[in-house]
Order: sequence, then C-alpha cells, then structure tokens
Amino acid sequence: MKSLFTKFYPGLGAFLLCLGFSDGTLAQQRPRNIILIIGDGMGLHQVSASYLQQTLREPSESWNMARFPYVGLASTVSFDALITDSGAGATALSTGRKTYNGAVGVGSDTMPLPTLLELAAKAGKKTGMLVTYEVTHATPASFAAHRKDRDLVEDIALDLSRAPLDWLVGGGRNHFVNRQDQRDLLYEMSEASGVLPVNTTPEILSPKLRPIATPLIGLLWDGPAPSILQGRDPQLMSMLATRACRDLDRVHRPDVDSGFFLMIEGSQIDWGGHANDGDYVITETQDLDRVVGAVLATPGATTGLNAELENSPGGRIAIAVGSDGTLRIIAIAARGARLVGTVTTKPGAPAPDLTPYVVGIDASIGRIAPAAGATTAEL
Repeated sequence: MKSLFTKFYPGLGAFLLCLGFSDGTLAQQRPRNIILIIGDGMGLHQVSASYLQQTLREPSESWNMARFPYVGLASTVSFDALITDSGAGATALSTGRKTYNGAVGVGSDTMPLPTLLELAAKAGKKTGMLVTYEVTHATPASFAAHRKDRDLVEDIALDLSRAPLDWLVGGGRNHFVNRQDQRDLLYEMSEASGVLPVNTTPEILSPKLRPIATPLIGLLWDGPAPSILQGRDPQLMSMLATRACRDLDRVHRPDVDSGFFLMIEGSQIDWGGHANDGDYVITETQDLDRVVGAVLATPGATTGLNAELENSPGGRIAIAVGSDGTLRIIAIAARGARLVGTVTTKPGAPAPDLTPYVVGIDASIGRIAPAAGATTAEL
C-alpha cells in the first residue's frame, strides 16, 4: 500500500478505472462478470485524504483501492469543455464517445448511443446498478437512459423503467411515482415485465423475503440516500453490493449463463466537494472503499472488476489492471483518450510504458480498438 501512494498520488492526476481479470490469457478466457465502481467527484486528492485519515485513525484496516497492481491515467475532457460534468463523463465511460456537458447516453448530436449496460444485456449478461443518490442522476442515467439534458429526470425515470435492468437500487422514488403525468412507473414495470418493486433494505438483503430470480427495483428513498454524516449505515452499501453480486450471479448453468454487468456509484463524494465539506468527502470516499473490499470478497464476483474514480476537476483518467501482475488490456472509455502514465505496487515489477496507446470502444461490448502498432484486445 505504501508503494502505491508514495508513487501514485504525487504525480498522476484526477480519476481512475481498474480492471481485474481471471487467470489465463485474454485469448483463452474473458472475464465472466464485469463490475464498474465509480466514485463521482473522486479524484486523487479525495482518495489520498481519505486513505491518510483512515490510516491514522484505524491503521489495522486495509485500503482496498490499493489492492490493484497497476495504475494508469488518461485525459478525457468532454466534447465541449475542458472540465467535464457527470453526464458527459459517465456517457464517455458508458459508450466510449465524448459528448457535451449535461448529456446522458447521447452523443454530441443528441442521438442515442448504445451503452455498456445495454450491450451487456444484449450479450446475455444480467445487469444491475447500485447508487447512493437518485437512480435518475447523471451517472446512472448515462448507462441506461438517453436524454439530451440530465435535468429531464422524469423522462430519465421512464427510460430506466424500460431499460434491460435486472437489479436497480438507490434513491429517487418520487420520479417514478409522484410524477407530473400521474403515472406510477413502478406499477407499470411490475405489470409489464414482472419487476419486483421493494421498499425496504431487509427485502433486498434477505432473499427469503422475495423470489430470487425476479428482476428487482429498490427505490429506498424518495430522494437521495442520506449521507454517512446524516446517519446512513456505514455498512449498508457494502452489504447491498454483496447482495447485488449474489443476486445477479444466481444462474450457474454454464450453457446459458454469461455472467453479469454491475455499475456501483459512490454518488455523494461529489456533493461533499460541491459543499466544500472535507468530512463529507472523506466519509463517502471511505464508504466506497469498503464497497470495493466487499466486492473483492464476494466469491465468484470478481472475474472482471472495474473500479473507477470520476469527475474531479480537470478531466477523467482510467486504469487497466492485470490480476497476475502483467498488463492484459488497456481500456479507456472515451474515444481518443490518451494514456499518460502508469505505476506498479508489486515489488520489483517494472511499470509498463503505456503512453503510446490511444484507444476507443467500438459497438461490440468490451472490444478495444488500439492505435496503430498496438495489439487488439477484448474484454
């Protein structure tokens, strides 16, 4: 852990994406499950401050974000601005295309773009999202909705009600049931596609209280979840993340099961930054680190793990990680993004030179298109 933070944080910038792969080469085996963990508003300063505070107060606790062997950076500014916002940034991550600030799931021409979640569902994977803000907010919306303006929250809720989602938990219930058009989207989802709406945490955490194979939507709060400082259980998100992995991994027949895609967002780190509240930022960042640890500890969940930090001032960055100590893939979810640096935490292992790579994601899920002279790889 010391190696990571002494080498990484002083020099490399704003956001990151980590991918963990199962044993075997990519040519032989793709990761079965893809888990994308996003810290909205979380850059290197937020992580460093949270890590240092935890180390000083609880030196026996591990910092889970430091458990990946390689780190790399890439600049991914939005289509129309040097500093991105959550809509443009998350759309870049979900679609591989840059767009304008405020867009969700659409390109710079306002036309819908296929997202990773949608492509995962098309490929036969189960899909899910877990967030600590409203599910209609810009980051989750960019994975399962297509609107020209992130503020069109009731339209985004309508898109989510029709999206290929098997598991959706967060806040924002009002946008589904207390609408200007008087529609009850939760009832419509239940009637049209058999989705099970639940209202309490115990219903989600205990499969004995619900049919485990039924698609689930749990809008636990009318608006956003309370923050950690406002009393949210510090273990809640970790428990929900574990439950999401287990629910989405419920089918085990190898002839029909192709794994799952799960996006988890630590949404309120960003709000702590907007409020200029250091305690808010740190407690929410530490909460997301516990989520990373819970996912890593879930049996069978991490054949492919993506953890990323987004939307800190100055752009976005991403990380590619090989679980056996070698770099297997370079995945930047923004067309034209350039990798600008790497560092390794493995003693004696040299950091690979990634700077020549410019990559984008094409229309097939996880396919990476490197620059000339690079080797094509697949998720």
